[in-house]
Amino acid sequence: MSPSANEVSLFIIVYGPTNDACSVISRLEKDLSSVCEWLSSNYIKLNINKCKTLVIGSPANLTKVKDINIKINGTVVERCSNLKILGVIFDENMSWKEHCKLISKKCYAAFSKLYSIKNMLNEQNRTTLVNSLIFSPTN
Repeated sequence: MSPSANEVSLFIIVYGPTNDACSVISRLEKDLSSVCEWLSSNYIKLNINKCKTLVIGSPANLTKVKDINIKINGTVVERCSNLKILGVIFDENMSWKEHCKLISKKCYAAFSKLYSIKNMLNEQNRTTLVNSLIFSPTN
């Protein structure tokens, strides 16, 4: 049984003139092909179906490159509008809206759980729980 590299996340940042996008994509696909060769030579299989591409840029620049697809060994990599990596949600405009929604939900859930047991805890324990459940995810 060979190990597998399940996911590859590609971040493409679009800035400045977008007329050179095709050459950038071509170089990127060449580099990805080299990565696949290295993985294969080290008996590691890449699951291309789990790979995703996130193109980051201003709304104006993103509309200019909306039809660009990245391919790994001839297979088109799924393009997404946001991507969660290690608990942080990145979106194509770097607005952080989705990430803030996630953090708000987590904090609200923690507050609602703490509210039901607030009278069972002394102030020091309440402070410790608020610091670990509320402030920890926001920092």
